[in-house]
Amino acid sequence: MLTRLIALAAAIISAAAVAVACTALHPAARPPAAATVPPPAAAPAALPGPAAGIVTDDLARFDAACSCRPAVAVAYVRWGTPPDPAWLRAMQAAGSVPLVELEPYGTTAAAITAGRSDGWLSRWARAVGGLGGLVLASFAPEPNTRSYPWGYGHAAPAAYTAALRHVVSVFRRAGAARVQWAWIVNAASRDTAPLSPLWPGAGYMSYAGIDGYATRGSATFAGLFGTTISQVRSITRVPVLITETAADPAAGQARWIAQLAAGVRAYRLAGFVWFDIDQTGGHDPGAPRGNRHDWALTGAALAAYARTAGSRMMMNPPHR
Repeated sequence: MLTRLIALAAAIISAAAVAVACTALHPAARPPAAATVPPPAAAPAALPGPAAGIVTDDLARFDAACSCRPAVAVAYVRWGTPPDPAWLRAMQAAGSVPLVELEPYGTTAAAITAGRSDGWLSRWARAVGGLGGLVLASFAPEPNTRSYPWGYGHAAPAAYTAALRHVVSVFRRAGAARVQWAWIVNAASRDTAPLSPLWPGAGYMSYAGIDGYATRGSATFAGLFGTTISQVRSITRVPVLITETAADPAAGQARWIAQLAAGVRAYRLAGFVWFDIDQTGGHDPGAPRGNRHDWALTGAALAAYARTAGSRMMMNPPHR
């Protein structure tokens, strides 16, 4: 599976700040609160759905090229990066709901659960909680793969879920109770771990997200996502959102957008988010060599996305 777009955060926040480890920022953190289920957000907002979202390193440029307003814009945040509310407000001003994905590089699940990052998490919670409107957040995405240090084979499921519950609890105690959390996993394959041990439990998540990519022209929505959707729905009834997807040009991007629109409608999902990055041009240097693709939308594929984002073609109420 793809390495996350660390360059997106670095383009807006200084590289020096991004590189700081949270444990260095907060060497004397207070002990964690008791591990109780925090209260859910009051009257939670919901995505205007189904929604078409975007991962891009330049939202204004994409908006201008697309002549559309993606409903969701993703912000990848490396652990220790100082909060930048202006970045997220710009997303909201462009008509997009921010999806803030917190990526715990440079720390461990045990350290997070022990409260060593609580100061940093509280600052992010206050920044995000003060935005107004709907904000989505996630922690340590794709834990069912080996791609990340918090994932399968690197961290025990119990350690991951304890850290996830702790992060959500810190946000809610710090005043960000209305932030809606998404539990994001990778599309199931023979190399991924079972999902049920990674579920944090009722009361923590408002959405379940699935990431997956089409690299062959024969790829279908059901073939890539169907099994995982069924597995997720056997665990929870929260709405499901495709939180990261794309197809390279050889696989047919316009064809894949049609698959996404039809799949969102057929499975009654909350929407999809397109990863609009050309990894072959150096915009995602962390992507593994031999697995770099040009996912960026141009020409007919961009027009297909614009039609989907601006139409009612996906409009079935999300499944709950």
